[in-house]
Amino acid sequence: LEEKEDQVILTIKNIGIKEIQELLVESIIYDESNNYNHQDSRTNFKSDEVFNTTITLPTVLGQYEQNINIRFDEASKNITRHFKVGEINIFATSFDIPDFKFGQINSIEVNLSSNWNKKVTDVDVEIDIYKENDLVETIIGEALTIKDYKQTNLFWETGNISIGEYKFVVRVTHEGKTLSSRDYLITLEEEITQVKKQSLIPQAIVIIIGLIILFILIIFLFDKEKKQNRKI
Repeated sequence: LEEKEDQVILTIKNIGIKEIQELLVESIIYDESNNYNHQDSRTNFKSDEVFNTTITLPTVLGQYEQNINIRFDEASKNITRHFKVGEINIFATSFDIPDFKFGQINSIEVNLSSNWNKKVTDVDVEIDIYKENDLVETIIGEALTIKDYKQTNLFWETGNISIGEYKFVVRVTHEGKTLSSRDYLITLEEEITQVKKQSLIPQAIVIIIGLIILFILIIFLFDKEKKQNRKI
C-alpha cells in the first residue's frame, strides 16, 4: 500500500509460478455513517506481473477503517487497516454577549464548528480579554464533546470592567494543542434606560378641576333659571 494525499495505491504481484485466471480486489472504507466502495479486477494475471489499483480516499476529514479483500482463483487474502484523513479542526463561528450589563455575571455565547467525522471529546474553549493590548482576564469554559456543531456558554464577572473597546481572543484547544484562534472586537457601553415622560398634570388634579368646573356650571344654570322665574 502506498498512501498519497487523496488516494491509496494498492500494488499486487503474482509471486507464484502459475498464471492467475482472475484476480478480484474489493475495498470498503467506512466510518460511523458512510461506506466508500471500490472494486477492480484483472484476468490472466501472469507470474511475476504487477497489478496496481488506485483507491480514492474520502474527502471528509476524520478517522476511517478500511477492509481490503483480494480473491485470486480459489484463494483469498484480507487486509484491515485504520487511518485518518487530515487533522481535527474546531473553530468558533460566532461570538455574542447578549443582554450585557456592567457589574453582573454575563453569559458569553460561542458557537463552534467541527470538520471531523466523529465526536471529539475534551475540547476546551478559552477566552483572553484585552483592553488597549493589556490582558484583563482569561476565562476557561467546561470541557466539551462536539460533533459537527456546538454552542457553549462561558460566564464573565464584570464588576471591575469599565466602558471601552475590548478584544476577545477565542481559542479552541484539544489535548493540549491549540486548534484555532479568532479575535472579536466589542465596544462595551453603559446601559441606556428609557424612561417614559410623565404628564405635567397628574390625573387626580385633572379630575378635581373637572368637578369644580361642573359645580360652577350647575350654579350658573341654577342662578339663570331663578332670574327667569322672577321676571315671570
